[in-house]
Amino acid sequence: MVNINKDKLERIQKVLPKSDFQNLDEFVNHAVELLLFAEENKDKFNQLVRS
Repeated sequence: MVNINKDKLERIQKVLPKSDFQNLDEFVNHAVELLLFAEENKDKFNQLVRS
């Protein structure tokens, strides 16, 4: 189980209806994939962010 603080959870719930994700689990799973990509490919990720 992952704990998400109340403020972040409220922010997620606010944007969720406008997002491509059907529910909180899909949103969090996608966020984890992005974070893993960033950590595993720091140089590539930094280039993407700076572009």
